Amino acid sequence: MSCRAQALERLLVDKRYFALPQQWLEPEVGLESEPGEILQEGRFVFRTAADAIVILDAQQHAAIERPSDAPDVDRIDDMPEMEVARRRRREACNQRRGNGCRERCQMWTEQRIDNQGYVIPFLSPHDPFPPVAHALKDPNGLLAAGADLSTERLLDAYARGIFPWFGDDDPVLWWSPDPRMVMFTTEVHVSRSLRKTIRSGRMQVTLDNCFGQVMRGCAEPRRGQDGTWITDEMTHAYQRLFDIGYAHSVEVWLGGRLVGGLYGVSLGRMFFGESMFSRVSDASKVGLVALVKQIERWGFTCVDCQMSTGHLSSLGAREIPRAAFLRHVRSLVRQTPVRSPWRFDEDLLGTICK
Repeated sequence: MSCRAQALERLLVDKRYFALPQQWLEPEVGLESEPGEILQEGRFVFRTAADAIVILDAQQHAAIERPSDAPDVDRIDDMPEMEVARRRRREACNQRRGNGCRERCQMWTEQRIDNQGYVIPFLSPHDPFPPVAHALKDPNGLLAAGADLSTERLLDAYARGIFPWFGDDDPVLWWSPDPRMVMFTTEVHVSRSLRKTIRSGRMQVTLDNCFGQVMRGCAEPRRGQDGTWITDEMTHAYQRLFDIGYAHSVEVWLGGRLVGGLYGVSLGRMFFGESMFSRVSDASKVGLVALVKQIERWGFTCVDCQMSTGHLSSLGAREIPRAAFLRHVRSLVRQTPVRSPWRFDEDLLGTICK
Protein backbone atom coordinates (compact mmCIF):
# COMPACT_ATOMS: atom_id res chain seq x y z
CA MET A 1 0.00 0.00 0.00
CA SER A 2 1.64 3.27 -0.84
CA CYS A 3 1.13 6.82 -1.74
CA ARG A 4 0.56 7.33 -5.45
CA ALA A 5 -0.62 3.87 -5.12
CA GLN A 6 2.72 2.55 -4.18
CA ALA A 7 3.13 -0.36 -1.89
CA LEU A 8 1.55 1.06 1.27
CA GLU A 9 3.77 4.10 0.84
CA ARG A 10 6.25 1.88 -0.99
CA LEU A 11 9.47 3.67 -1.97
CA LEU A 12 10.27 2.88 -5.60
CA VAL A 13 13.97 3.30 -6.41
CA ASP A 14 15.73 3.09 -9.76
CA LYS A 15 17.32 -0.37 -9.60
CA ARG A 16 19.05 -1.79 -12.70
CA TYR A 17 18.75 -5.36 -13.85
CA PHE A 18 19.63 -7.21 -17.03
CA ALA A 19 18.13 -10.42 -18.38
CA LEU A 20 20.82 -12.49 -20.10
CA PRO A 21 20.10 -15.50 -22.33
CA GLN A 22 21.84 -18.78 -21.49
CA GLN A 23 24.43 -18.49 -24.24
CA TRP A 24 25.67 -15.19 -22.80
CA LEU A 25 26.29 -16.61 -19.36
CA GLU A 26 29.44 -18.40 -18.28
CA PRO A 27 28.51 -22.02 -17.50
CA GLU A 28 29.51 -21.84 -13.85
CA VAL A 29 27.41 -18.76 -13.02
CA GLY A 30 24.17 -19.37 -11.14
CA LEU A 31 22.27 -18.86 -7.92
CA GLU A 32 24.30 -18.50 -4.79
CA SER A 33 23.26 -21.11 -2.22
CA GLU A 34 24.39 -19.09 0.81
CA PRO A 35 23.97 -15.35 0.15
CA GLY A 36 25.29 -14.50 3.61
CA GLU A 37 28.71 -15.96 2.73
CA ILE A 38 28.76 -13.99 -0.51
CA LEU A 39 28.02 -10.70 1.15
CA GLN A 40 30.52 -11.24 3.97
CA GLU A 41 33.39 -13.16 2.38
CA GLY A 42 32.88 -12.91 -1.37
CA ARG A 43 32.57 -16.67 -1.82
CA PHE A 44 30.31 -18.20 -4.43
CA VAL A 45 28.71 -21.63 -4.63
CA PHE A 46 27.52 -22.08 -8.20
CA ARG A 47 24.91 -24.07 -10.00
CA THR A 48 23.85 -23.81 -13.64
CA ALA A 49 21.30 -21.06 -14.33
CA ALA A 50 18.79 -21.44 -17.15
CA ASP A 51 18.20 -17.71 -17.16
CA ALA A 52 19.07 -14.91 -14.77
CA ILE A 53 18.68 -11.32 -13.74
CA VAL A 54 22.09 -9.79 -13.10
CA ILE A 55 22.28 -7.03 -10.52
CA LEU A 56 25.19 -4.64 -10.96
CA ASP A 57 26.74 -2.88 -8.01
CA ALA A 58 27.80 0.77 -7.76
CA GLN A 59 31.21 0.18 -9.38
CA GLN A 60 29.60 -1.44 -12.40
CA HIS A 61 27.10 1.41 -12.66
CA ALA A 62 29.98 3.86 -12.73
CA ALA A 63 31.97 1.83 -15.27
CA ILE A 64 29.18 1.44 -17.81
CA GLU A 65 27.42 4.30 -19.57
CA ARG A 66 23.88 4.61 -18.20
CA PRO A 67 20.81 6.85 -18.32
CA SER A 68 20.48 9.24 -15.41
CA ASP A 69 19.85 7.58 -12.05
CA ALA A 70 17.85 10.54 -10.72
CA PRO A 71 14.35 9.26 -9.90
CA ASP A 72 11.07 11.04 -10.45
CA VAL A 73 9.43 12.35 -7.30
CA ASP A 74 5.74 12.67 -6.49
CA ARG A 75 3.94 13.77 -3.35
CA ILE A 76 0.58 12.66 -2.04
CA ASP A 77 -0.39 13.70 1.47
CA ASP A 78 3.04 15.41 1.51
CA MET A 79 4.89 12.10 1.22
CA PRO A 80 7.76 11.66 -1.30
CA GLU A 81 7.83 8.58 -3.47
CA MET A 82 10.24 7.66 -6.27
CA GLU A 83 9.51 5.54 -9.28
CA VAL A 84 11.49 4.16 -12.22
CA ALA A 85 10.30 6.05 -15.30
CA ARG A 86 9.34 3.86 -18.23
CA ARG A 87 11.29 6.11 -20.57
CA ARG A 88 14.52 5.21 -18.79
CA ARG A 89 13.69 1.53 -18.95
CA ARG A 90 13.08 1.83 -22.70
CA GLU A 91 16.41 3.59 -23.16
CA ALA A 92 18.22 0.86 -21.23
CA CYS A 93 16.39 -1.82 -23.21
CA ASN A 94 17.29 -0.16 -26.52
CA GLN A 95 20.90 0.12 -25.42
CA ARG A 96 21.03 -3.61 -24.72
CA ARG A 97 19.54 -4.38 -28.14
CA GLY A 98 22.03 -2.16 -30.00
CA ASN A 99 25.29 -3.06 -31.67
CA GLY A 100 27.85 -4.56 -29.38
CA CYS A 101 25.23 -5.94 -26.97
CA ARG A 102 26.95 -9.35 -26.76
CA GLU A 103 30.30 -7.77 -25.96
CA ARG A 104 28.83 -5.60 -23.18
CA CYS A 105 27.00 -8.55 -21.63
CA GLN A 106 30.16 -10.66 -21.74
CA MET A 107 32.03 -7.83 -20.03
CA TRP A 108 29.41 -7.61 -17.26
CA THR A 109 29.60 -11.38 -16.78
CA GLU A 110 33.40 -11.29 -16.53
CA GLN A 111 33.24 -8.42 -14.01
CA ARG A 112 30.66 -10.10 -11.80
CA ILE A 113 33.05 -11.71 -9.32
CA ASP A 114 35.45 -8.76 -9.12
CA ASN A 115 32.61 -6.29 -8.55
CA GLN A 116 30.47 -8.60 -6.40
CA GLY A 117 27.46 -8.72 -8.72
CA TYR A 118 24.70 -11.15 -7.78
CA VAL A 119 22.35 -13.40 -9.70
CA ILE A 120 18.70 -14.15 -8.93
CA PRO A 121 16.70 -17.00 -10.49
CA PHE A 122 14.27 -16.49 -13.35
CA LEU A 123 11.26 -18.67 -12.48
CA SER A 124 9.12 -20.65 -14.88
CA PRO A 125 5.37 -20.80 -14.06
CA HIS A 126 5.85 -24.07 -12.15
CA ASP A 127 9.07 -23.25 -10.27
CA PRO A 128 8.79 -22.73 -6.48
CA PHE A 129 10.07 -19.57 -4.84
CA PRO A 130 13.60 -19.72 -3.45
CA PRO A 131 13.92 -19.24 0.34
CA VAL A 132 13.45 -15.58 1.29
CA ALA A 133 16.85 -15.72 3.01
CA HIS A 134 18.32 -15.67 -0.52
CA ALA A 135 16.86 -12.21 -1.25
CA LEU A 136 19.41 -9.56 -2.17
CA LYS A 137 20.46 -6.80 0.19
CA ASP A 138 20.84 -4.33 -2.68
CA PRO A 139 18.24 -3.76 -3.98
CA ASN A 140 16.77 -4.70 -0.64
CA GLY A 141 14.60 -7.78 -0.88
CA LEU A 142 14.77 -8.65 -4.58
CA LEU A 143 14.27 -12.42 -4.56
CA ALA A 144 13.32 -13.69 -8.02
CA ALA A 145 11.97 -12.77 -11.43
CA GLY A 146 9.58 -14.42 -13.84
CA ALA A 147 6.68 -16.83 -13.19
CA ASP A 148 3.22 -15.27 -13.43
CA LEU A 149 0.47 -13.52 -11.45
CA SER A 150 -1.89 -16.47 -11.23
CA THR A 151 -4.14 -16.61 -8.18
CA GLU A 152 -2.27 -19.63 -6.84
CA ARG A 153 1.13 -17.96 -7.28
CA LEU A 154 0.03 -14.73 -5.57
CA LEU A 155 -1.52 -16.48 -2.57
CA ASP A 156 1.57 -18.64 -2.18
CA ALA A 157 3.77 -15.53 -2.35
CA TYR A 158 1.90 -13.62 0.35
CA ALA A 159 1.84 -16.64 2.64
CA ARG A 160 5.66 -16.67 2.36
CA GLY A 161 6.10 -12.92 2.94
CA ILE A 162 6.76 -12.20 -0.75
CA PHE A 163 5.06 -9.62 -2.99
CA PRO A 164 5.28 -8.66 -6.70
CA TRP A 165 6.50 -5.23 -7.81
CA PHE A 166 7.49 -4.36 -11.37
CA GLY A 167 6.80 -2.02 -14.27
CA ASP A 168 5.28 -2.41 -17.72
CA ASP A 169 8.62 -3.10 -19.40
CA ASP A 170 9.90 -5.39 -16.65
CA PRO A 171 9.53 -9.09 -16.03
CA VAL A 172 7.53 -9.94 -12.91
CA LEU A 173 9.84 -9.18 -9.96
CA TRP A 174 9.34 -10.71 -6.50
CA TRP A 175 10.45 -9.03 -3.25
CA SER A 176 10.87 -9.77 0.46
CA PRO A 177 12.76 -6.87 2.08
CA ASP A 178 14.58 -6.99 5.41
CA PRO A 179 13.68 -5.22 7.64
CA ARG A 180 9.94 -5.19 6.97
CA MET A 181 7.64 -2.24 7.68
CA VAL A 182 4.56 -3.29 9.62
CA MET A 183 1.73 -1.62 11.53
CA PHE A 184 0.54 -3.40 14.63
CA THR A 185 -3.15 -2.72 15.07
CA THR A 186 -2.74 -1.73 18.72
CA GLU A 187 -0.06 0.84 17.85
CA VAL A 188 -1.80 2.97 15.21
CA HIS A 189 -1.27 6.66 15.95
CA VAL A 190 -4.01 9.20 15.16
CA SER A 191 -2.71 12.76 15.31
CA ARG A 192 -4.81 15.60 16.66
CA SER A 193 -5.31 17.07 13.18
CA LEU A 194 -6.31 13.71 11.70
CA ARG A 195 -8.68 13.08 14.61
CA LYS A 196 -10.25 16.47 13.89
CA THR A 197 -10.70 15.55 10.21
CA ILE A 198 -12.41 12.28 11.15
CA ARG A 199 -14.60 13.97 13.77
CA SER A 200 -15.82 16.53 11.23
CA GLY A 201 -17.70 13.80 9.36
CA ARG A 202 -16.80 15.31 6.00
CA MET A 203 -15.34 12.05 4.76
CA GLN A 204 -17.13 8.72 4.69
CA VAL A 205 -15.41 5.35 4.42
CA THR A 206 -16.67 2.10 2.92
CA LEU A 207 -15.25 -1.40 2.45
CA ASP A 208 -15.27 -3.53 -0.71
CA ASN A 209 -17.68 -1.19 -2.53
CA CYS A 210 -15.69 -0.44 -5.69
CA PHE A 211 -12.43 -2.37 -5.80
CA GLY A 212 -11.79 -1.64 -9.47
CA GLN A 213 -12.15 2.12 -9.00
CA VAL A 214 -9.69 2.06 -6.11
CA MET A 215 -7.12 0.20 -8.18
CA ARG A 216 -7.56 2.68 -11.02
CA GLY A 217 -7.16 5.53 -8.55
CA CYS A 218 -3.94 3.98 -7.27
CA ALA A 219 -2.69 3.62 -10.85
CA GLU A 220 -3.43 7.21 -11.91
CA PRO A 221 -0.44 9.15 -13.31
CA ARG A 222 1.17 11.63 -10.95
CA ARG A 223 3.02 14.78 -11.81
CA GLY A 224 6.62 14.17 -12.80
CA GLN A 225 5.99 10.50 -13.61
CA ASP A 226 5.20 8.80 -16.89
CA GLY A 227 4.34 5.34 -15.63
CA THR A 228 2.96 3.20 -12.84
CA TRP A 229 3.88 -0.15 -11.34
CA ILE A 230 0.15 -1.05 -11.27
CA THR A 231 0.05 -2.48 -14.76
CA ASP A 232 -2.97 -3.93 -16.57
CA GLU A 233 -1.62 -7.38 -15.74
CA MET A 234 -1.47 -6.45 -12.05
CA THR A 235 -4.98 -4.97 -12.12
CA HIS A 236 -6.52 -8.09 -13.64
CA ALA A 237 -4.68 -10.36 -11.19
CA TYR A 238 -5.87 -8.52 -8.08
CA GLN A 239 -9.39 -8.19 -9.45
CA ARG A 240 -9.45 -12.00 -9.59
CA LEU A 241 -8.34 -12.11 -5.95
CA PHE A 242 -11.13 -9.69 -5.03
CA ASP A 243 -13.72 -11.74 -6.88
CA ILE A 244 -12.92 -14.81 -4.76
CA GLY A 245 -12.67 -12.91 -1.48
CA TYR A 246 -8.91 -12.53 -0.89
CA ALA A 247 -8.41 -8.89 -1.91
CA HIS A 248 -10.17 -5.94 -0.30
CA SER A 249 -10.53 -2.21 -0.84
CA VAL A 250 -11.20 0.79 1.37
CA GLU A 251 -12.97 3.73 -0.26
CA VAL A 252 -12.92 7.29 1.09
CA TRP A 253 -15.68 9.61 -0.10
CA LEU A 254 -16.18 13.37 0.05
CA GLY A 255 -19.49 14.77 -1.18
CA GLY A 256 -20.22 11.53 -3.00
CA ARG A 257 -16.89 11.61 -4.85
CA LEU A 258 -14.15 9.00 -4.41
CA VAL A 259 -11.20 11.00 -3.04
CA GLY A 260 -8.94 8.28 -1.67
CA GLY A 261 -8.55 4.66 -0.82
CA LEU A 262 -6.33 1.64 -0.53
CA TYR A 263 -6.33 -2.05 -1.34
CA GLY A 264 -4.56 -5.17 -0.22
CA VAL A 265 -4.73 -8.91 0.31
CA SER A 266 -5.98 -10.79 3.37
CA LEU A 267 -5.04 -14.35 4.32
CA GLY A 268 -6.51 -15.66 7.56
CA ARG A 269 -6.20 -12.73 9.98
CA MET A 270 -3.20 -11.10 8.26
CA PHE A 271 -3.60 -8.05 5.99
CA PHE A 272 -1.00 -7.27 3.33
CA GLY A 273 -1.27 -3.64 2.23
CA GLU A 274 -0.55 -3.03 -1.43
CA SER A 275 -1.35 0.52 -2.51
CA MET A 276 -3.12 3.72 -1.54
CA PHE A 277 -4.01 7.07 -3.10
CA SER A 278 -5.35 10.48 -2.14
CA ARG A 279 -7.03 13.20 -4.16
CA VAL A 280 -7.51 15.46 -1.14
CA SER A 281 -5.38 15.88 1.96
CA ASP A 282 -5.69 13.16 4.62
CA ALA A 283 -7.97 10.92 2.55
CA SER A 284 -5.64 7.93 2.47
CA LYS A 285 -4.84 8.38 6.17
CA VAL A 286 -8.51 8.30 7.10
CA GLY A 287 -8.95 5.12 5.06
CA LEU A 288 -5.94 3.39 6.55
CA VAL A 289 -6.77 4.26 10.17
CA ALA A 290 -10.38 3.12 9.69
CA LEU A 291 -9.22 -0.18 8.20
CA VAL A 292 -6.73 -0.86 10.99
CA LYS A 293 -9.29 -0.09 13.70
CA GLN A 294 -11.86 -2.36 12.05
CA ILE A 295 -9.62 -5.36 11.52
CA GLU A 296 -8.36 -5.00 15.10
CA ARG A 297 -11.92 -5.75 16.18
CA TRP A 298 -11.77 -8.89 14.04
CA GLY A 299 -8.62 -10.16 15.71
CA PHE A 300 -6.01 -8.97 13.21
CA THR A 301 -2.80 -7.91 14.94
CA CYS A 302 -0.49 -6.94 12.07
CA VAL A 303 -0.66 -5.08 8.73
CA ASP A 304 2.16 -5.52 6.22
CA CYS A 305 3.33 -2.12 4.98
CA GLN A 306 6.25 -3.59 3.00
CA MET A 307 8.76 -0.71 2.96
CA SER A 308 9.49 2.17 5.31
CA THR A 309 8.31 5.74 4.76
CA GLY A 310 7.89 8.71 7.04
CA HIS A 311 4.18 8.77 6.23
CA LEU A 312 3.66 5.31 7.67
CA SER A 313 5.93 6.02 10.62
CA SER A 314 3.77 9.02 11.51
CA LEU A 315 0.79 6.66 11.72
CA GLY A 316 2.57 4.24 14.03
CA ALA A 317 4.15 1.75 11.63
CA ARG A 318 7.67 0.52 12.34
CA GLU A 319 10.32 -1.77 10.94
CA ILE A 320 10.92 -5.26 12.32
CA PRO A 321 13.36 -7.96 11.19
CA ARG A 322 12.08 -10.09 8.33
CA ALA A 323 12.38 -13.22 10.47
CA ALA A 324 10.04 -11.71 13.08
CA PHE A 325 7.62 -10.62 10.35
CA LEU A 326 7.51 -14.14 8.93
CA ARG A 327 6.68 -15.55 12.36
CA HIS A 328 3.65 -13.25 12.50
CA VAL A 329 2.64 -14.25 8.97
CA ARG A 330 2.88 -17.99 9.64
CA SER A 331 0.70 -17.66 12.73
CA LEU A 332 -1.94 -15.28 11.36
CA VAL A 333 -2.56 -16.80 7.92
CA ARG A 334 -3.66 -20.06 9.60
CA GLN A 335 -6.53 -18.36 11.42
CA THR A 336 -10.13 -18.35 10.20
CA PRO A 337 -10.68 -15.56 7.64
CA VAL A 338 -13.39 -12.90 7.85
CA ARG A 339 -16.20 -13.55 5.40
CA SER A 340 -16.33 -11.33 2.29
CA PRO A 341 -17.46 -8.75 1.43
CA TRP A 342 -16.08 -6.76 4.33
CA ARG A 343 -18.10 -3.98 5.98
CA PHE A 344 -17.26 -1.33 8.59
CA ASP A 345 -19.08 -1.35 11.92
CA GLU A 346 -21.48 1.59 12.06
CA ASP A 347 -19.94 3.01 15.24
CA LEU A 348 -16.32 2.67 14.10
CA LEU A 349 -15.42 6.28 13.21
CA GLY A 350 -16.97 7.53 16.41
CA THR A 351 -14.71 5.31 18.49
CA ILE A 352 -11.59 6.59 16.66
CA CYS A 353 -12.37 10.16 17.75
CA LYS A 354 -12.67 9.37 21.46
